[in-house]
Amino acid sequence: MKKIVINGVLIKNEKHFYKILKAKFSLTDEFGCNLDALYDELSTVSEKITVVIKNSEILKNKFLQTQEFLELLNDVSSQNDFLKFQVC
Repeated sequence: MKKIVINGVLIKNEKHFYKILKAKFSLTDEFGCNLDALYDELSTVSEKITVVIKNSEILKNKFLQTQEFLELLNDVSSQNDFLKFQVC
């Protein structure tokens, strides 16, 4: 099982947030760097992945769509058994 950690302390801004996601999830160059594109990518995950969100309160100060991102993870994980997430 792959474990991906997103640490709010290490995120600088929205552009950096998507850059980190692209690298950690090995997303293609066609990835659109928005939540709709991320949903499309994550809904097709076919390997077991646990996403751990650390310091989400700090992330909210740097990425305004943090709540929507967490809701997206919840939605995708409820539809795709390969993806799980936790906030700590």
